[in-house]
Amino acid sequence: MWRLLLVLLLMSCGHEVTPSVDSETMDNSSPRIVSLSPAMTEMLHGAGLSSFIVGRSAFCRRAMDAPVIGDLAQVNIESLVRVSPTHVFIQRSDGDLPAGVEELAVDHGWMIINQHMSHFADVQALLFKIGEAFPSAQTACMVSSDAIQKALRSRGGTNGPSVLVLGGGPHPLAWGTQTYLGELVEAAGGRNLIDGRAWVTLSLEEIVRAEPDLILVPAEAEDVDLSAIRLAAPQERIQVLVAEGIDLPGPHLAHLASRIDDVLSRSAAYTEP
Repeated sequence: MWRLLLVLLLMSCGHEVTPSVDSETMDNSSPRIVSLSPAMTEMLHGAGLSSFIVGRSAFCRRAMDAPVIGDLAQVNIESLVRVSPTHVFIQRSDGDLPAGVEELAVDHGWMIINQHMSHFADVQALLFKIGEAFPSAQTACMVSSDAIQKALRSRGGTNGPSVLVLGGGPHPLAWGTQTYLGELVEAAGGRNLIDGRAWVTLSLEEIVRAEPDLILVPAEAEDVDLSAIRLAAPQERIQVLVAEGIDLPGPHLAHLASRIDDVLSRSAAYTEP
């Protein structure tokens, strides 16, 4: 049943699983996982697999005792071979593996799990891949997938406020409709002004011209730098959305749906659906 659900989901999302070896031939009693993506490491932790992580990226916030093997852009091949993984998680938007990794995976029998991570559909695809590779994590992955489905159900109609989702700092980065936070805004009825795109840096002039009803600022703490955004919009239109790991796509953010609903419903431009 799990395999059928996996196939159906990946067909609908346009993703293809191409492991180097069949997961059924591997001994999963003692997996050795290398995760080169902070978002993937967070999801592996949520699935109860962090104790099996033997290598990580420099930006991961879990499994801090594991050595750094690489990151989203490059891999230390020597270090990767040294930790002798059974599974290697890589986040590559173009689908191309770092040089040498695919050949080593074939030689050593590693399973490569490569997944782009922008949308919640990407998150769900990775959840199914994790559940497929590690049967003990299937229940946790299914619960997380259900939470995402619930968070993405449309609740706010089409008459919500116009929204910019902007990161703090001197050069605000906008989260468009093709991002996981953009999807939560859309589900709540907000009209994301960065339509059809993922992330894009906006100038202050572009923010002013957009005239958003509401600016959501995702942050890990309340003391986020709002100095640039305040030059382009009045304070009453700016709302900081604080959550741990908000910069990492994953099921841990499904709980933000109700908070975004609340913020949008309190906007002066909100009308009942």
